[in-house]
Amino acid sequence: MSQSPSKATETDKASSYRLGWSAINRLIHEGKSFSGKERNTVFLNLEGKSFSDVSGISGFNYQDDSRAIVSCDWDFDGDRDLWISSRTSPRIRFLINQSERSSADSDYVNIWLKGKGNVNKDAIGARVNLFLKGDSRPLTRLLQAGDAFLSQDSHWLHFPIPSKKEIDHLKVFWPAGQSQDIKSIQKNKFYVIETGESPVIYSPPTGRKRLKISNQLPNPDQSKSRIVLNSRLPLPPIYLIDENQEKEASPDQLKGPLLINLWTTWCGPCREELVSIIRYKHKLESVGLKVLALNAEAEKASLASKILNKINWPFSLGNASAQTVLNLDLFHRAILDLWTSIPVPSSFLIDENGEVAVIYKGPVDPDRIIQDMDLLSLHSLDLREKATPFNGRWVSTPKAASPLWINSQFVAHDQVHEGIKYLSKFIEIKRQNKTLSPKFLSNLYYSVGSLQAGEGLISEAEISFRKAIHITQRDHRIYLKLGQLLSENQDGSIEKLNEGIGFILKANQLNPKNTQIKSSYSKAMIQKADLLLKKGETALVIKTYKDLMRAVPSSTEAAEKLAWILLTTKDDNYRNTEDAYGIALHLCNLTNYRNPTYLDLLSVAEAYLGRFESALKHAQRAAILHRRSGNGSEEQESIIRIRYFKGRKTPINPR
Repeated sequence: MSQSPSKATETDKASSYRLGWSAINRLIHEGKSFSGKERNTVFLNLEGKSFSDVSGISGFNYQDDSRAIVSCDWDFDGDRDLWISSRTSPRIRFLINQSERSSADSDYVNIWLKGKGNVNKDAIGARVNLFLKGDSRPLTRLLQAGDAFLSQDSHWLHFPIPSKKEIDHLKVFWPAGQSQDIKSIQKNKFYVIETGESPVIYSPPTGRKRLKISNQLPNPDQSKSRIVLNSRLPLPPIYLIDENQEKEASPDQLKGPLLINLWTTWCGPCREELVSIIRYKHKLESVGLKVLALNAEAEKASLASKILNKINWPFSLGNASAQTVLNLDLFHRAILDLWTSIPVPSSFLIDENGEVAVIYKGPVDPDRIIQDMDLLSLHSLDLREKATPFNGRWVSTPKAASPLWINSQFVAHDQVHEGIKYLSKFIEIKRQNKTLSPKFLSNLYYSVGSLQAGEGLISEAEISFRKAIHITQRDHRIYLKLGQLLSENQDGSIEKLNEGIGFILKANQLNPKNTQIKSSYSKAMIQKADLLLKKGETALVIKTYKDLMRAVPSSTEAAEKLAWILLTTKDDNYRNTEDAYGIALHLCNLTNYRNPTYLDLLSVAEAYLGRFESALKHAQRAAILHRRSGNGSEEQESIIRIRYFKGRKTPINPR
């Protein structure tokens, strides 16, 4: 893993750093271990002389992919218990300290600090020194925010005290600079100390529910698994090969209850599974389940047909295109957020809405499928219990699955058109069922439109964005995207360009501090001015640039272009050398006379005003800067101007 760059200018280090995290992210999503599946370890400090590995006898040595550990006195018995978070299941463990304290170390005191006045309310940064009678060195604890990865120890400061020792006094160093000496502290108590106040004894709550002890082991890695979806999404597009023609399966073909079984001719477990399904034909039909066997190798359609005929396959069959196999694989990756290839055989249990209810990786027992038919009618809250491989207590409601998860996999694998088709299919299904919130539906249209625009499907993207705006009128992103689309693809149409600018202005009203909106507005207005200039509409060109400069004062490009027009227009009604000079002078001052383009502009304006000495000086400075920047053609133009200025003449073609 590369080191974090310390400066924004360290672009090479920043690139290496991003690539390092990208590689780790991919490994994690592919199911690789973050820590190499090493067992957790704990070491006992032997009075500062050495450490002893007590991992096994402590019960701490789980083979978890652990990420952080924090301590707290959870049961208020005077010793520290541990919470451990892991990247893999189980995500969190609680290890209660059941060791018997020895007679030499059986006492304690716990301190909770509260800030007041100029001390932050949590007293973060405070230091507590506990002095024991007969000891010159105190026991020290520091109250800090953050102790491990995305975690923090209990706010209680825990001091273990040898049983034969007595407390002399306690001293608190508050983070604002003041200190406080406290004498009345007893062993085996919990104290709350507020800044400047006497300590108050805290009584732990009674009747707390005890946590049930269990020996939860990580689920072993295996290729065979059953995944119940507590929130369902439609199947991705399915394409079947029939007589060398690829056709998308119709909604009726994929309507459930349906089991789609993905198999290959060379896969032994696939054939065994197909035979077992045949044996359960009557039971499967009695619960209303249809079966579709999809051969994953369409080029072996003839062999697949022979195999199915030989075993007297009684259900539907088809040959899946390579795109279908990829679509199912990407769907499986997105649902599990696990970037591993889908195995064969694999099966998908589909409900009556055409949505995936269960994914079976590896062979599945038909009895299991029949039992899972009961899941098709369950509510999401009940489904969550069925989807979880171990018991627990839920603290939040189930999160709805998003089609954007699937789309992200399509986009990541350069399958944007399939992503567009999937999102469109999802919208159609959900709109019929009226189960989408307006905000989410609008966001889906926005996502579809963005994908379509990126693929050059301009008309389709415009329709999607307009649908999104029709649903909600408060999302600046949609107005901006539609405005950019219309202004960048207007093909010489001022009307279309003006409409696009109008949408960008609406986005600016909704989010006036957004710099991207201002940049898009500037770009569209400059494009409009260029188009008007080609049509000879000088007055409108000048007005457009002035409107832009009022709306976006930082638009130096608009100022430069306006100045050149005021200098070079052949229409005496609009030529204004003084204004052009003023703009050029402002631009040069803004850039500390280091921009050769602005110096060129200033030199021409000064020449038009008869100030040839100043014009010559600025033109010579521009030529030097062009040469240093390697702009040979611009340097030659400056040199030509210099010749004119030396002869006290203005250039015939100043630009």
